[in-house]
Amino acid sequence: MQEVRDEATFLEEQRENVNFYDEGQRTDESVEEIQAIKEVKKPDGSGGYEEADKNIAAFLRMKSLSEDLVKTLINADLTDEYVRLLRALDFNDDDIGNLRNLWQAKNQISKSNSSSTFDDSLLDVYLSQSSLYLKNVLSKPLIEALREIIATKPADPVEYLGHWLLHFRVCEERSMRKKEEELELLINREKLRMKKDEDKELRVPIEQKEKEEPDEDWNHLHYGESQIDNVSNL
Repeated sequence: MQEVRDEATFLEEQRENVNFYDEGQRTDESVEEIQAIKEVKKPDGSGGYEEADKNIAAFLRMKSLSEDLVKTLINADLTDEYVRLLRALDFNDDDIGNLRNLWQAKNQISKSNSSSTFDDSLLDVYLSQSSLYLKNVLSKPLIEALREIIATKPADPVEYLGHWLLHFRVCEERSMRKKEEELELLINREKLRMKKDEDKELRVPIEQKEKEEPDEDWNHLHYGESQIDNVSNL
C-alpha cells in the first residue's frame, strides 16, 4: 500500500514538473496573458464570476480590441461566429485556445454558483444517441410550440404545429443571415479602427521629428540676399 502511495506521489511530482516546463516554454505569450489565464482558472477563488469577466476583458484588451467589442464578447458566449471574428482580427490558434479555457472556467464558476442542484448531464447518460440528437435539435422549438398550442388551443393542433415549426425555421434562417451581416460589419469596423490606431502611432514619431528639427534662420537668408543684390548693383 505504501509503495502505491509513493508511486502516485512520484507521478504527481513528475506531472507538476512537466507542467512547469511547458509553461516556461510558452515564450510567445506575455506574462500578463499567462497571469490572466491562471487567475480565471480558479473557480473557487475570491473573485468569482465578476473576477472571471475582468480577467477575460484584460486578455482581450491586451490584443488591442475596442471596448465595445470587449463588452460584446463578455456578455456573449465564445460561439463559432465570434471565433470567426477573432480569427479575422489575427487571433491565432493559441489565442483562441486560451480564450476557450477562460470561458470554460467562467462557465464552471457560473455552474458552481447556481442554486439548482439538477444537472442535465446526469440525464444524458441514460439517453441513446438518437434521443440525444432529438433533444439537441428539437427540444427548443418543440417546447416553445407546445407552450403556444396549450395557450391558444387550436382546432387542429397537428396542423398548427406544422405551420408553427415552418415559421420558426424561416425566422431562424433570417436571424442567421442577420447575424452574418452584423458580424461582417463588426469585423470591418474593428479592422478600420485598428488601421487608424496604427496610422496614428506612425504619425507621432514623424511629428516629433519635425518638432526637433531646427527652424531656418530667415534673417540670415535675407541678409545673404541683400548682399547679392548689392554686388549686382555694382
